[in-house]
Amino acid sequence: GKTATSTLIHKILEKGGNNSIFAGNVGHPFSTALLDSLENPAENTVYVLEISSFQMEHILHFKPDFAVLLNLSPDHLDRYNSFEDYVDAKLNILKNLEQTDTVVFNFDDKQLADRIKTNAICVPFSLKHSDSTLFSLNETKIYDNAQDVLVYLNDIKLPGKHNLENLMAASTVGSLFHVENNQIQKVLTSFKGVPHRIEHVRTVNGVEYYNDSKATTVESVKVAINSFPHNSIILIMGGLDKGADFSELTPIAEKSVKKVICFGRAKAKIFDSMFEKIHCIECDSLESSVKIANELAKSSDVVLLSPGCASFDMFNDFEHRGNTFKTIVSQLNLDK
Repeated sequence: GKTATSTLIHKILEKGGNNSIFAGNVGHPFSTALLDSLENPAENTVYVLEISSFQMEHILHFKPDFAVLLNLSPDHLDRYNSFEDYVDAKLNILKNLEQTDTVVFNFDDKQLADRIKTNAICVPFSLKHSDSTLFSLNETKIYDNAQDVLVYLNDIKLPGKHNLENLMAASTVGSLFHVENNQIQKVLTSFKGVPHRIEHVRTVNGVEYYNDSKATTVESVKVAINSFPHNSIILIMGGLDKGADFSELTPIAEKSVKKVICFGRAKAKIFDSMFEKIHCIECDSLESSVKIANELAKSSDVVLLSPGCASFDMFNDFEHRGNTFKTIVSQLNLDK
C-alpha cells in the first residue's frame, strides 16, 4: 500500500494548504525534487516520499520528520538472505529519528508493532483498536475521538480492507499536519486508487477485469483476492520469481479462486505449488492468459491480474505489464 498511501498523504496535505511535493520510489527522485525547490522555493513545502527497502539499505544521514510504516511481509527474498534482513533494511527508516520526529504505524500488524524501537513520538492507526489512535472504525464510518464523522464507508471508492488501512494511515498524517476533517474527507471520497493496483479496467459480458500488476509479492496477491467475493475469481499470475512461497496462497485461494492461469518464468513453480488444490493452467504469454480467462469467465466473475512476481522476464516494469494487460482487455469482444 505504499504508493496508494503516499499519494493520499500528498493529496491531503495539498488540500490543507501545503506545497506538497511527491517523490522517491515513484519515478520522481527526491534529489531532483530538491533541486527544483532550490530553483523555485515556496513556503510550506512538504516532501512526501515513497521509500523502498533498497533505498534504506545504506542511509547515513537521511531522517524524515514523519515516518509511516504500513506493514511487514516477505518480499525481495531473492535479494536478501532472510526475512529478518529485509525487515532490518525497512526499519532503517527509524535509524536517525529524534524525539521531535513522529512515527505513524499499523498497530494491527503485530510483527511491525513489536519492532518499533525509537525515541520518536509514536502514533498508531488501527482498524480494531481506538486507544491512542486519532481515528476509529465501525461498520459504517471512520470517525475521530470527538465522535465526529470523518467519512462514511459507502462514500469510499476503494475496495478492500487494506485500503481502509491506507486511508487510516493517510488521515492520521493529515490530522497531525492540522488538516481539517472536511478537507481530508474530500480526498478520501474522490480518490479512486493508483494505476496498476486493483485497478478496474473494463466490464466484458458481465465479467469485471482488474489490473493489479503492482502486486509483485504473495502478500499483495492475498490482499487482492480478499477484495472480492468468494468463488468469483479467475486469477492470472506469473513473471519473475523473487523467492516467494506460492503455496501460502492456497488456503485463501481455495475459497475465492476458480482457476489460476500461470505465465512467465515462474509459471511452473506457481503451478506445482497450487495445482493439487486449485485448477491451474499454464500459458506462454499474458495475451494467451487473458484469452483463456475470457473463454472461462462467466457473468459476475472477476478476472484479476495479480502476478505475485516481478515483471522483468517479459516486460520493462510492472507498469509496462499492467498497460499491456489493459490493452489486451480493451480488445476483447463483447460477444464471445
